[in-house]
Amino acid sequence: MACSIALEVERDSATLHLRGLLGTNDVRRAHAACAQLPDDVQVLRVTLHGVSIVDAGARQCITALIREWRARSGQIVLSVTPGDLESLTERRAEIHRGSRPTENRATATSA
Repeated sequence: MACSIALEVERDSATLHLRGLLGTNDVRRAHAACAQLPDDVQVLRVTLHGVSIVDAGARQCITALIREWRARSGQIVLSVTPGDLESLTERRAEIHRGSRPTENRATATSA
């Protein structure tokens, strides 16, 4: 599944939807979009439903996005299903072992 990035902005909050196989450049694009949000946006929700991280750089970029948003406003909400969390953990182990990522087996559910 290819990468899908969507950013929804409301009056004082925004939701960043990440899906599919995320590489470093994909997360950097999402990070840049969040950096351009107006100061009125105080809460960022990040949904990671159906996400597979394909490289260690992508994971580091997501971590940086979360840290920077916390420093900016202090309010961030992460949304991930247990199956997706397991998939992310498996991907991380595969990355450290040097194996190629396999197709994501997790199915997205509504939060």
